[in-house]
Amino acid sequence: MAGIGFALQALSRRDTLSAGFAAFAISAIISVGPWLFTVLAVAGINLATVSQTGLSALAEMRIIIIYNFAISLVLSGPIAIITTRFLADGLYARDMKDTPGALFTALAAVLVTQMPIAIGLYCFVATLTPVMQVIAVASYLIVACLWVAAVFLSALKDYVTVTVAFAGGLLLSFTLALGLSKFGPEGLLAGFSAGLALTLFVLIARILAEYPTPAVQFSPLLSYFRKYPDIALSGLIYNAGIWVDKWVMWAAPEAVRPASGLVSYPAYDGAMFAAQLTMVPAIALFVFAVETKFFVVYRNFYRTIERHGTLAKINSAHGDIVNTLSRSATSLGILQITLALFVIALSPKLLEVLDLHAGQLGVFRLGVLGSGFHAIFLFLTIVLAYFDLRRQVLVAQIAFFLINAGATALTLQLGPAWYGYGYFTACVVAASLAALFAANAIARLPYLTFVSNNPAIQRRGA
Repeated sequence: MAGIGFALQALSRRDTLSAGFAAFAISAIISVGPWLFTVLAVAGINLATVSQTGLSALAEMRIIIIYNFAISLVLSGPIAIITTRFLADGLYARDMKDTPGALFTALAAVLVTQMPIAIGLYCFVATLTPVMQVIAVASYLIVACLWVAAVFLSALKDYVTVTVAFAGGLLLSFTLALGLSKFGPEGLLAGFSAGLALTLFVLIARILAEYPTPAVQFSPLLSYFRKYPDIALSGLIYNAGIWVDKWVMWAAPEAVRPASGLVSYPAYDGAMFAAQLTMVPAIALFVFAVETKFFVVYRNFYRTIERHGTLAKINSAHGDIVNTLSRSATSLGILQITLALFVIALSPKLLEVLDLHAGQLGVFRLGVLGSGFHAIFLFLTIVLAYFDLRRQVLVAQIAFFLINAGATALTLQLGPAWYGYGYFTACVVAASLAALFAANAIARLPYLTFVSNNPAIQRRGA
């Protein structure tokens, strides 16, 4: 996200409190836009339509949205992360002429690979009305495309249009869902999906407007799948790790099994979703300030090497990276710890605001603590990815996935008092493992650059 991060930093330097707050808020929208969109839209639709449609219609809409976001996020992960690497290389080389081609290639890959899955799920597995089947499949594909389109926000500098796209889509979702609520869950989901579609189309238009080169090169992005299969696997494993505890908990005795066949555990899911919102400020800070500062010293280190700088200059540039990451880690840690303690202290009152019941308090608090470590884990894996330490990233993400799945399955055997400990344990272990990898890599960065990651030495060794 370094590209748009520089534009946001320019906004924040206008010496007004409102400019700084706006830059921080926009960074949150850019970094987790689809997630925030869904939370706000569903909450607004619930409040405005519950008296007209009833709880059953809202529950049917919500579970389809959850399935759409969960499955599409996991299966779009490999495409999104490969596209991220492709754009990052283009930003570093200051060559973005293949951006339109990459956009259409990524969107086509999502539609081709996920349309059969959406049709299979809603037309042959779930029990839905024909109208709802069509709307659910369309909504799924819109969400899947939005995950990929959101990746391209890193290549944009027009944060105003991005913000307007999400705000306009949110308003349209709420308005149409309210107007179509008389048609039951079908109307609610159709209105919600129309708002998402508006956001998606505006983002695509903005990307093509900012990079108007002809979309004639489609193979460069596809070649990255052959070049970086470990990165594609990483995208799949990490996103599956985010959701695997929910999938395991759907087997709990307390899970809800409606007539549609779309099983869920609203008590666990709702508490965890609310808890994970506490990651948003840390992610926004990372996009707004941390990654941009790190990108500057990162690029300076490698440009110093490319320009045959002296050992003293290389060591100085290395020191800048160490200092920047140390200060950034401290800032993120303080923010996340302070926010977690604040939320936990106020959690009894927050449950009322979030429409959660007292039985969800334990899961919510463990989710808040786990989300703090999750944010640190995410920050560290991005740093490792910058240094092309793909194996370490993949190992940490596999550990996150396996521990989250295994520990959560264990809590099912131990009973409701243990629910939430699986996710918390996975986040602590994954963050600790990533910290060890990052500390080792940063301390040995010159050696890694000249020896371990040197293509010429790797080819000679092979």
